[in-house]
Amino acid sequence: VCHSVMVEKSGKSKPIEGDENVLDHEENKMGDQSSVPTYQCASPDELALVKAAYKVNCWLVGRSKDYITVQEFENKNEHKMCAEFEFDSTRKRMSVIAQLGSEYYLYTKGADNMMMPTIKWKSQDEQAVLTDHLYSFAIEGLRTLVMGRKKLSSSEYESIMKQIDTILK
Repeated sequence: VCHSVMVEKSGKSKPIEGDENVLDHEENKMGDQSSVPTYQCASPDELALVKAAYKVNCWLVGRSKDYITVQEFENKNEHKMCAEFEFDSTRKRMSVIAQLGSEYYLYTKGADNMMMPTIKWKSQDEQAVLTDHLYSFAIEGLRTLVMGRKKLSSSEYESIMKQIDTILK
């Protein structure tokens, strides 16, 4: 949900040879060649996340200005996009506030050095495990992103939206 990947509806669209920012699935999870999604984005990191999610049976079905639809196993969920905070070099992260049913969630992904201090850890062991994994990936020269989700209460959501409204006036 926290990305800017777009879906082309036509399965007939093929990526340009060697274009690493386009993912054209050979066959979607339902086996229907006519609705094979083609994903496009500016960021290879975001495409990698969408590819990884697809491999574990969670894929982006559609996206509009106001909604993002995700197929998660057998369930299709439509998330209403309430606010988006694009990635920037100061925050080093991207965040979105989305509504799923009657609940609001804040999704954030970003650089580990910016995300780690914001996490409310369940235990120090949990923090140590993630820190160890991040270190191992860094040693291998791999890029890392930390992702988080927070369920917002109605009052938290309303407070954030009022702040956004005030800033935009």
